[in-house]
Amino acid sequence: MEHVRSHVLQKLYGQRHPRKVVGLEKEYDLIYSCLKNTIIQKRGHQCLLLGAEATGKSLLISKALAQLEAEFPEQYLVVKVNGLIHGDDKSALRSIAQQLDSKLHTNGDNIETIKMSQTMQNINALFDSASFNENSEQKISVVFIVEEFQKFCQMHQVLAYELLNFSQTCPFGVAFIGVSKRSNVVELLEKRNRSRNSAISVFLPRPKTVAGLEAIAYSILAVDDEEVLEKYPEEVEMWNSYLEQQLAATIAAIAKDVFYLTNSPAHLCQQLLPSILNITELTNPSQSLMALGTSESLTSDADNVAELDWALLICAARSQIKFNTQTVNLVIVMDEWRQIAKETHIARFSTHNITSLETPGTTKSSILLAKHAWERLINLGLLQPVNANDGFSELKMYVPELNIDDLKLLLKRSFSLYSWTDLN
Repeated sequence: MEHVRSHVLQKLYGQRHPRKVVGLEKEYDLIYSCLKNTIIQKRGHQCLLLGAEATGKSLLISKALAQLEAEFPEQYLVVKVNGLIHGDDKSALRSIAQQLDSKLHTNGDNIETIKMSQTMQNINALFDSASFNENSEQKISVVFIVEEFQKFCQMHQVLAYELLNFSQTCPFGVAFIGVSKRSNVVELLEKRNRSRNSAISVFLPRPKTVAGLEAIAYSILAVDDEEVLEKYPEEVEMWNSYLEQQLAATIAAIAKDVFYLTNSPAHLCQQLLPSILNITELTNPSQSLMALGTSESLTSDADNVAELDWALLICAARSQIKFNTQTVNLVIVMDEWRQIAKETHIARFSTHNITSLETPGTTKSSILLAKHAWERLINLGLLQPVNANDGFSELKMYVPELNIDDLKLLLKRSFSLYSWTDLN
């Protein structure tokens, strides 16, 4: 059983991908066909993969590349850059040169040099001639994967210009896949880059129904890997039967909670992970998983620091109404918290040193807990950033996804902070 559980945990951690892409079959076919045609036809293709965080963008690319590797081994190279890691065009282009040096095994004549201008000339010379494939028996293609593409759509846009140009002018197949969470990334391109942009835009939506999110949960929790099936057939059968017979209602309840709260597959994995870790036997349903499947699990534990998250959400919604605005930051929310805590004389969270937040003299530890809770809400998608301006995190403006009416529907009247949703 441990081998099967380890396989499932790897999928929950994102270290292994589900065998099937659930709910994104059409989008997967578009990405796969774009890359496949590049390899077969030796012609350039462009594609923009757009969608919010945790919608499966990286999953689709990884699955497509894995399938291509099985069908066309050693017929293409993959070069990856990331806007969050490399930061600017020069760093990204230098990383491209390093990857090409490594994968092409250039002996002595390295593409990367000390001077950036010379490195750029070497890259252009490589992609402008047939020398790229001179040592290969058959021509190979190149696939550029640019994650956080919007980061390179600022300032001079040198990287965007070069990669879009390569995909159109190279004598061998070059595919350009831009990945971004911004749906308007094309509008950020300069005129010279727009003229070179012929990319198809593939939008990845979030699950549209509870059943859709539940299907994703089963694709993650079920074991269908051929290698695991071959080695541990009895354990796999027991595990899958356990999911279908004893945990069906529980998984459905978790999927429903997540759908109406964040509708995020990443959040779904977070909710399932602790319970899967606690499963040691398959004879009885997991009590911890049953607990997660109830809506009360989100609100009833008064000593759980997650209650701090709800307090911030409620105060954010109150601040929107109080100041007649859509945007709030942590400073505004904390001021509202102190005010309402003073009015209602609620002294909660003492076990987590949060009581001091209700007074002007807050401690560093209590402020740190509040910051961590604020960051959790951002990561869950419950707070959407207005822009990416620099500054202290407490001052950045966000739009809460849940208003005061939404919170009243989500929280039970028995919840300790439910009275905070009453503005009268």
